[in-house]
Amino acid sequence: MQREFESSIANPNNDFEKYLQRILRSILPDKNSWSYSKMHVGTNYITKATNNLTKETFIVKVYNKASKVDHRLEHAIISSLCKAGLHPTVVCFSEEYRVEEFIENASISIFQLRVMPKLLRVVELIASLHSNSLLKNKILPLIEDKQPFVLALNTSWFNAFLNLHPTIQEALRGTKYESFGDSLAYLLTEDFRTLLNSLIPNNSKLVLSHNDISAANLMYSKDTMYLIDYEYCRLNFRGYDLAVLVEDITTDYGYPQYPNFMMHRKLALSRKEEEVLLKHYIRSSGLATTRAEFKLELVKLRKEVRSLRVMFQLAGVLWGLITHDWEDKDFDEDDCWRIEYTKQRWHVFVDYVKKSPVCSKQADFWALIHLYHLLSSPVSPFMSVYKAVSYTHLRAHETVLDLVCRLLLEKKKKKKK
Repeated sequence: MQREFESSIANPNNDFEKYLQRILRSILPDKNSWSYSKMHVGTNYITKATNNLTKETFIVKVYNKASKVDHRLEHAIISSLCKAGLHPTVVCFSEEYRVEEFIENASISIFQLRVMPKLLRVVELIASLHSNSLLKNKILPLIEDKQPFVLALNTSWFNAFLNLHPTIQEALRGTKYESFGDSLAYLLTEDFRTLLNSLIPNNSKLVLSHNDISAANLMYSKDTMYLIDYEYCRLNFRGYDLAVLVEDITTDYGYPQYPNFMMHRKLALSRKEEEVLLKHYIRSSGLATTRAEFKLELVKLRKEVRSLRVMFQLAGVLWGLITHDWEDKDFDEDDCWRIEYTKQRWHVFVDYVKKSPVCSKQADFWALIHLYHLLSSPVSPFMSVYKAVSYTHLRAHETVLDLVCRLLLEKKKKKKK
């Protein structure tokens, strides 16, 4: 549906430009011409429009009718944020489009965002959204589903995955991705359900969350930073926005090399840096008035964020799986991007799961994951030939599981002697 939407815009025979003219003349009712420059075509079509006479500039966002976003709710949220000075001013909107003021701004890359002053500013924006009682009181009645966003998301996507799993296995069988398909069988086990239940935060406060915090949804103008794109704004655990920020700081969606996606895990925050962000969030939200309350909130928030980081990576895996066209076995560039996205998020999810006490006895699963890593780690997952490496190289990259296997083998050899 998205590709159909994009092609209809690109089609010179359609009346999209006339449609834009009609929208813009509702703001400035004159016969002056407008100049346009496409800014983004994705889920929605976003264009920058400048009136050639008045030189006034606006951003026009035309919604994709195929999307299931509740734009009525999004408009209500953004209107309240505008009044609080947390969003660029909206000039007009309808169920089909939104026009807002254009602010000269600079986009932020994950490398530019990976400095503590900017991260702390993002945390302040998150805290402002979470603790805005007027916003919450106005928006809550409009939200029909009071279930935490991440649970509703993972539940619906997981059910879709269950239906697709046989198709995925068949599509990957006999290809260089076969081991990846095998390791996904873990998601069908009772152990996985136990893990998922253990990750749900207990007694956590539900707040109005952005749910899509990333460098792409931050706008930096002069000394002011804005959060944009509130279409997924719903009730969620308070730690989810922080978890997404911590995880997506490593994710480059426009990586210059094929297949144009990379998770730079070297950019991951240290425990000390993560602690600084959590403390700043508690102070900015006004959650604690005494030192004892502050320590208690910090312990609860720390545990919650760590659980939700795992759930966020799982959501990414499920999204990649259910949005891929598995009936088409000829993988083009878009397919490879999606598979690379899914596999890299799966790697991170597996690393987190390994550290979970719930999974310490899942021997069959770890044997399967170990096989997957052996098949995929020496070279890029898109290469079919694996290079021979030295024993020294293997020892240098030895994992905990590799070490256990090697020691057991050496012990067995000594017994034979």
